[in-house]
Amino acid sequence: MNFILKRVVVLFSFFLAVGCSDDDKKALSDKVPSKNLVAYIDVIHTGKNPTHVEARLSTNIDESDAYVELVSDDKLFATIDSFEIKEDIFDDLFSRLQEKSTKEQRLQRAEILEKNYSILFGDSFSVDSIWYYANFNDVSENASVSVNLSREKSNTVLLSKVTLPTPFEIIHPTSGDTISRSGEIEVIWTPASNTEAIAISADSICVSGETSTWTQQFISDDAGIATIPASILDGLSGDCSLKITMERKALGVLDATYKGGRILGWQQRAVSLITTE
Repeated sequence: MNFILKRVVVLFSFFLAVGCSDDDKKALSDKVPSKNLVAYIDVIHTGKNPTHVEARLSTNIDESDAYVELVSDDKLFATIDSFEIKEDIFDDLFSRLQEKSTKEQRLQRAEILEKNYSILFGDSFSVDSIWYYANFNDVSENASVSVNLSREKSNTVLLSKVTLPTPFEIIHPTSGDTISRSGEIEVIWTPASNTEAIAISADSICVSGETSTWTQQFISDDAGIATIPASILDGLSGDCSLKITMERKALGVLDATYKGGRILGWQQRAVSLITTE
């Protein structure tokens, strides 16, 4: 499977408000040599369809400033394993919002982002940045994924590749369970991995509007079990939803021509529970 990544102009996020104009930060790809490009690429497998491939190009290594928009015949391609089926995707995710008011646009962009994106641990969307993405169905859990930048002017292709980390499943608790907030929550997954770190987070929201968030960043001594402390649910009342999300990551090989960046493969799993007093 070989896809051209879809362009997404990210004009709004949950944590950042639009401050600067696009022109203050945007660089057009035909004006930026490959050696000055920085690439941030993520391949996210959730154990079900679709698998997401997301990429952002910048001119700064810290991900915080100038972004690059692909123009002319500069294109990003994602290839899964050895398949060579090509699909072109051209539409802008937010184009259908252009006729709406600013307030309506921001609300609907937030809904679209929540529905289409997995915001990884420690990541956030930059103001006014451009993301490119494609979705793939029926991807093997241990697939090798190449995300390549084809450049017309220099007649070159920058090749970057990552193999997805070991897949896993959360076996306890299971989605739909109802549990008490009076004690710790034991989370069990399989298989454990001695070579790949895993992260876990828990996010709760109650009918009353109360919320709680807890994150344990990447655990290097993965034994297949972790405990979410009862204290994170202190102060919540009534019925609440609790989403437990786990992620395992693998570092791939970014084309050495880039100025910097990274390509990461992710296995992500989640369960949704109900908690009571």
